[in-house]
Amino acid sequence: MSTKYKDPKEVPTTVLVARLKELADAVASGNFSELRMRIPAEVDRDADIVLAEVAKRLEAANDICVFTGKPINEVLDDIGREVAAESRQKVEDKEKTPYDFYGGDLEDELACS
Repeated sequence: MSTKYKDPKEVPTTVLVARLKELADAVASGNFSELRMRIPAEVDRDADIVLAEVAKRLEAANDICVFTGKPINEVLDDIGREVAAESRQKVEDKEKTPYDFYGGDLEDELACS
């Protein structure tokens, strides 16, 4: 089981492309066992997760590639890193208390009042 990546957004594009090629070969040869989902999920291997992540990256890349002038591989990797960073930030924000958003000084200010 692959546990290298915790989130599909963290999987490098090159890894996703390699898996897409494996899936295409499996489907062409009739090896549909490659399409089975695993528990726990392997985000760099499970066909449904890999296909969904590639679709998301392609859709986003289509919107920005022309404007940035970057090669498609760089754009897709950038998208993956940005989305992963946003996801991590959301988790970190959920773990914060209201005091953290005020720089942690709110308790001190209330105590002094």
